Amino acid sequence: MRGLCMIAVASLILLINAGVLMALFGVGSLIRFDGEVFLLGKALSLATITDLQWQVFALVLLVALGPLVLLNWHVRVDFLAETFSSRTRRITEILGHILFGLPFAVLFLPPAWSFFKRSWRIDEGGVSGGVQDIYVIKFVLFAGFALLALSLALRLLADVVALLKGQ
Repeated sequence: MRGLCMIAVASLILLINAGVLMALFGVGSLIRFDGEVFLLGKALSLATITDLQWQVFALVLLVALGPLVLLNWHVRVDFLAETFSSRTRRITEILGHILFGLPFAVLFLPPAWSFFKRSWRIDEGGVSGGVQDIYVIKFVLFAGFALLALSLALRLLADVVALLKGQ
């Protein structure tokens, strides 16, 4: 997972730099293809590079959220939590997952799925020469929330078991 995120962040840096240089030098299109290329369409253009930037950023964020929760590396208010006993910390984690984490992740699953299905059904493509096959990133949105919901449920289960064991 770490390797995927590293590759995605490095790609994001390259895409941002390419976009800045293309805009600076007034280059609208780098490469034109004879036919349609998956995601890129008929050309690798400034619009494509710009679209890819936010899509790779979304990929990094959505793919990283679930594992961060699962590994218990997610953000919390540590300056308060460090003053709590381990039992109180565990109860706070459980309540946070039940009241905030799981409802947030689960609430977004149905609309994210509908968002993807509609895009797939109409074979949504970008505008102005941007990224084609928009359904791919829309599926990543759904998968990211599903992974987050699963991770939160597993983390919640682990915290409840640890609390019951007195850890």
